Amino acid sequence: MSALSDAHTQANRRVAGSVDLDLIAHLPEAAEPPAEGVARAHEMLEQIAGAEFATTFSGTDVPLIGTGRRAPTDAEKVDLGRLVAKIPAILT
Repeated sequence: MSALSDAHTQANRRVAGSVDLDLIAHLPEAAEPPAEGVARAHEMLEQIAGAEFATTFSGTDVPLIGTGRRAPTDAEKVDLGRLVAKIPAILT
């Protein structure tokens, strides 16, 4: 396995938590995704946006709002400040 391929595989594993959010969206009894994956998704979204999310957002709020899977509330839009113009984060 090449170093690039290995790095890609590791990155995919780290963001698995955000994918898990999609899988459990309509299953209220399901366990939350691994905190490590959610934290990594949070970090990557901040890197992509070039700014930090307010500390008022929970662990799962950042990947959901940052990727457009959930719209921010009016109060969250205020907390997002300049980030509101940069989400959802779309890579092209």
